[in-house]
Amino acid sequence: MINFNRAREKFLSDDDPNELLEFALDTYDYLNSKDSNSYSKEDATLCSLMYLALEILEKDFEIGVENIGVKEKELNKLMNQYRTGILRGGIIKEGFYTFTHTKENAKYNRQYMTRLVRVRDKETIFLIALDPSILEEQIYGALIDHISKDFEKLLNKLEKMYNNNTERIGD
Repeated sequence: MINFNRAREKFLSDDDPNELLEFALDTYDYLNSKDSNSYSKEDATLCSLMYLALEILEKDFEIGVENIGVKEKELNKLMNQYRTGILRGGIIKEGFYTFTHTKENAKYNRQYMTRLVRVRDKETIFLIALDPSILEEQIYGALIDHISKDFEKLLNKLEKMYNNNTERIGD
């Protein structure tokens, strides 16, 4: 996690993608060298950070990673097994993070939006679950953007209400 955070900070501060890309490649090599039957919870966290690094690079450079190699199925299975989407949402501190439930069950294709916010001086993750049918909408991106803006307004109102109440209590 330390290597990821350092690489991400360098990317954000210096606009230098090299460490973030190196982190993703090193993590992939490490996971690829292991037998998929021996993957652990720590490996799932590393895999999740690797995907997050790739997502950050994809978004910033407007590129798409279509395939990550021969173990793609195993790595997806690993992430599904440990359900790491909320973890990634907590790591992304600015803005919303969206992810899709990909495990074959009743939640398949359900969309999630997470946001890390401070509530009563504690970092808290908010999670919004959206019906899978939102993926079918042609204006998916605009809908997600609209939902996130409305939710952010609501959070700001709640924060103001909380601050007003705590000021009155302290008087």
